[in-house]
Amino acid sequence: MALPSRGDDHAVVTALLWQFVLLLIGTLLLFGALSAAMSLLTRFIGAERLRRWVGGNAITAPVKGLIFGVITPFCSWSTIPVLTSLLRSRVRTSAVAAFFLASPVLDPVLIIAIAWLFGFWVAAWFTFFLTVAILVAAHVADRLHLERLVLDRALTPMDGSAGPTAETDGCANGEPAWMNWRTETANAGRFATAQMRQLLLPLVITCAIGVVIAGAVPQQLMTALAGPTTPYAIPAAAILGVPLYLPTEALAPLGWALRDSGVGVGPIFAFMITAASLSLPEFVLLTQLLRPRLIAGSIATITAIAVIGALLVPLIATS
Repeated sequence: MALPSRGDDHAVVTALLWQFVLLLIGTLLLFGALSAAMSLLTRFIGAERLRRWVGGNAITAPVKGLIFGVITPFCSWSTIPVLTSLLRSRVRTSAVAAFFLASPVLDPVLIIAIAWLFGFWVAAWFTFFLTVAILVAAHVADRLHLERLVLDRALTPMDGSAGPTAETDGCANGEPAWMNWRTETANAGRFATAQMRQLLLPLVITCAIGVVIAGAVPQQLMTALAGPTTPYAIPAAAILGVPLYLPTEALAPLGWALRDSGVGVGPIFAFMITAASLSLPEFVLLTQLLRPRLIAGSIATITAIAVIGALLVPLIATS
């Protein structure tokens, strides 16, 4: 067997460096744009109105949050600016949790990809199971009052959203009144710039780690850890998807390659859920909003949902 040449090694390193640069620039630009846009939109709508639209009672709030997540599908880390706006507006915990869980994983593109890979009934099970699991998890988050594990700075109106002499709009929370588009846009831009500056170094580190892992993992390692002869294929596949950064569009061809390599529907199901829902850049961004216990709990909850759903999905696939 021929050994890889220095030229091959150089090409691999160059490709990884380009992936890292593109991922970091894309992450910073998209995060900054979304942060500014969501801050501006939240100020324009008003916190009280946003609470009414997305929140509600114990039954309607998680349903609204889930629907909001489905109609605003983002990759895992790009949900953070929207999550920030919901937290700052003090939207009910169950609605926030349902949005956070639903947005990356109940993506119509991902559902279509699963239907393409495994058929309509598997995609229907994927959608039904995740909907029920997300609503249950959101209700539990509400009952446990997990908002107490949100950092205080995540609940504070953005710096510069209003000057010290601005009048309030009469809301119970004393929300500063809207000033004008020029001032509010400038304030939203300053807020987004401060966020990006604060997160630059951690994101450089995590994007580098994510690119290396993604470059080393996909098909061969996945087949080795979650192949048909591996007794713990489903948990291994779910855990393998946790640190990766893979856009939803990349999951369909990867899932197809894994299926052709002999990986079963259960492990691929688990892998797709965690790879779509979790990533290293997301964990870094979440440290600015949530306490470590809540971040760890979110990772454990999503991984458990992936494993349970994957254990049951072969029954649907073979029925």
